[in-house]
Order: sequence, then C-alpha cells, then structure tokens
Amino acid sequence: WFSSPGASGSPPGQVEAIEVTSQLLTYRQIDGTVVYSGDVRVEQARRVIACRELSVELDGSGHEAKRMICREDVRLDDPANNRQVLGDTAVYSLDSERVEVFGDTVRLIDSQNNRLEGRYLLYDLVAGTVQIHSRARAQPSPVAGSK
Repeated sequence: WFSSPGASGSPPGQVEAIEVTSQLLTYRQIDGTVVYSGDVRVEQARRVIACRELSVELDGSGHEAKRMICREDVRLDDPANNRQVLGDTAVYSLDSERVEVFGDTVRLIDSQNNRLEGRYLLYDLVAGTVQIHSRARAQPSPVAGSK
C-alpha cells in the first residue's frame, strides 16, 4: 500500500510505502476489504503498528487503501518521535494521516518512560501531535465479515 504524497513527513511528491505482514490474508471483493490476521505488522517510514487483526478498507476501484483498522493488542511504535502507544483498537486514516486509538486504557509512553493514560488518543502523524482524552469515543463499526 502507499500513502499520499507528502504524508508521514515525507517530502511533497514522495509516496511512502506501507508494508503489511501477517500469517493470513483474506481478500473480500464483494465489500472491498482485505483482512490480515495473525501477528500483523504494518510498517511505514520507520513507524510500526502491530496487532492481531487488520482490516483494510479499499476505495471504489478496489486498488487503494482508504482506512486501516487494527484490533486486539495494538501497539504503535514511532522511533522518530520516541513514542509508543498501546490500546485495543487503532484506526489509521490514510488521507488525513491520523491514527485514532481506542481502549479501556490507552497508554502513551515516551523515551524517558513517562506515561499518559486515557481512553482515546488522536495522533497526527504529519504534525507529530498527540491528544489523549479521558473519555471514551465511539469505536468504528467492524468491517463486514471481520470479528
């Protein structure tokens, strides 16, 4: 997969590759989704999101990813900003380059092991800003056919 030019802090016009690895891949042409499961690892520009299941929602053509939803034991590692985020569900919107993390406890840990906890986190990957909220937000509905 590829993100939009200028995303993830890359120079304008440069497209950042997104590499996904897992134990199993299921493509559902009927609803335009790809589901990865088992030791899922999503890498882009040194950032890594790990989880147990990843659903990728495709655009109308079925060729480009619009949104990625990670579920179960979500961990986002961002070494460029010395941050790690832990939660239950993460939603990566490729067009806005934002990751939302949901959970009973969402944790942000920095390189000095400082910790912030809440129930919802919004990470703007381009600006490098993080908002963490104590109140839960509505999680995205599951993609058809996923857990």
